[in-house]
Amino acid sequence: RRRPFDRPPADAGAAAATTTRDLILWRGQMCGWSLRTANALELDREVVAVAFSYADRFLSSLAFDDDGGDDDGTDDGRRGRRRRCSPSIPAICRDEYQLLCMTAMYLAVKVSDPTLLSVEAFVEANGGAYVPEDFAAMELRILMTLGWRV
Repeated sequence: RRRPFDRPPADAGAAAATTTRDLILWRGQMCGWSLRTANALELDREVVAVAFSYADRFLSSLAFDDDGGDDDGTDDGRRGRRRRCSPSIPAICRDEYQLLCMTAMYLAVKVSDPTLLSVEAFVEANGGAYVPEDFAAMELRILMTLGWRV
């Protein structure tokens, strides 16, 4: 059994930066996986749309620099910080993107589908590539990043 998912340091893999093409490819692959999984688990396909809404909003929030530096004066409404309006591609690796999408789907099931599925069902659905602790850590990151607006 592998150890829980740990996000690589910010400078890890700097030579292989995430590209828009990567994100497009990964999103297509994860969308297909999500639809197949929804069918296999007899879930409403709307859960997949909700899951990708969570994942997209999460990535979108990472694409903006909230350092309070050179900004356009747009207040983002969070403790007086200013948000720059210059999106960039978020630094995310393939494994993290995969876990993000799987966890977003698990979260969408918990929130919007009356069928109760355990995290173990998602661990099985991904062949054990991620352990329950991976899902718990990513779920918390998603919820915190989205301000618990799910």
